[in-house]
Amino acid sequence: PVLCLQKSDIVDYLEKAKIGYLIDETNASNEYQRNYLRNEIIPKFKEKLNPNFSEAAFSLSENLRNLNEYIEKQVDKFIGHKVQLTEDGFSLNLKSINLIHPFLLSEGIRHLYLNKLKIGFQKNDFKKLQNLILNQKGKKDSLRKKWIAIRESDSILFKKHDLENQKNTAVTILVDDSAKSKISVSLVEADCVEFVKNGSTEFIDAEKIRGKLIIRKWEAGDKFMPIGMKHHKLVSDFVTDLKLSAVEKKNVFVLVNRNNIVWVVGLRISERYKITSKTKKFLRLSVNDNRK
Repeated sequence: PVLCLQKSDIVDYLEKAKIGYLIDETNASNEYQRNYLRNEIIPKFKEKLNPNFSEAAFSLSENLRNLNEYIEKQVDKFIGHKVQLTEDGFSLNLKSINLIHPFLLSEGIRHLYLNKLKIGFQKNDFKKLQNLILNQKGKKDSLRKKWIAIRESDSILFKKHDLENQKNTAVTILVDDSAKSKISVSLVEADCVEFVKNGSTEFIDAEKIRGKLIIRKWEAGDKFMPIGMKHHKLVSDFVTDLKLSAVEKKNVFVLVNRNNIVWVVGLRISERYKITSKTKKFLRLSVNDNRK
C-alpha cells in the first residue's frame, strides 16, 4: 500500500507527526545486493540518465500489475472453457486451440500444471504439449512420472500415472481356487520397469503373450527355458537345483500361456518372454503373498 511513496516521504511524515521509528543498520551495508542497488546504482542512474527514475519505475510496476491481472483473468477463462474434470483426471479441449495466442496458451498450460496437476512447470513442458497437440490420436507422453498425457481426437487427457500403469492387459487371467490372489498382472510404461532381486516382481514382453494366462501348480513333465539359457529344463530339475524343500517344491506355481511356461512364479521367467531392446509393451508380474 505504500509502494507509491519514497523513503524520504515516509521519514518526513514520521518526523512531522513526531512518531518514533527504527532503521535496520544492515540497510547501509553494500554487502547485500539489494542495498548496493539502492545505495549505489539507482542514485547514479538518476544522476546520469533519468532523474525521475523512481516515478518511472513505480509507473512501470503499476502497468505490469494491471497487465498481470488481465492475464490472470484471461487464463481463468481459458481454464474454464478448455479444461474439464474427468473421472480419473482432466481433459484439455483442443477445439479452436489454434486461435489462442501462444503466450496465453503457455500461461494456461502453466496454470494447469501448477494448480490442477500439482507439478512444477518446466521449460520443456509447453513443447511437450505442443507436440501432442500436433500429433495424431493415441500419442502419449509422461509428465514427471506422475501424469500421463494422452492425445485424443479433439482433446488431451491427463491421467494419474498409477491409474494408467495399473490398466489390466487384454489377456485374461484364469486361476484355480488354490491359486487365487497369488499374483497380479498389469501393463506398465517403460519408465516404471524396475527390477528387484528377490524375484517377487518380474517384467516380460507383453506382445509375446497370446490369449489367456493361466496359473497352476507345476506338474511332472513341465519344462521351460530359464532366462539366460539356450535349452529347456524340466521344472522338477530346476526346483531341485535350487535346493527347495519338499514342501516348498509342492507349493511352486507356474504361469502358463498357450501351454508354454512364462514364469515359475517367484523364481524365474522364461527366456522366451524376456524384455529386449525391441520391447514396446511391458507386463509386470508380481507375487501377492510370497507363495504362502
